[in-house]
Amino acid sequence: GIGAIRNIYESTTKIVPGAVTFQNTEAMIKMSTISPVGTLAYIIDEEALLVRVNNGWQYIALGTLLSTSTRATVTPALSNPPFEASNLINQLPIRTDGSG
Repeated sequence: GIGAIRNIYESTTKIVPGAVTFQNTEAMIKMSTISPVGTLAYIIDEEALLVRVNNGWQYIALGTLLSTSTRATVTPALSNPPFEASNLINQLPIRTDGSG
């Protein structure tokens, strides 16, 4: 029944840590003996994802990059032109329609 299925499931299923990050493959290899099969590893230097298998580590092909670039673009601050008294003097507006 269900109890037998649960016992089989529990005896054949093992939860392993989600993912471990390593600076390089040398650091990952050193930790192989304590990394159970199924462990995911991310190699920072290579930007590569691997999974622990019975005889070592196997690379996982990554798909298309989904960019999360949030680099702030430097926008120059808009400065107001200097305030000039000549702008306040009564001047006739210049017409653009050519009427004077």
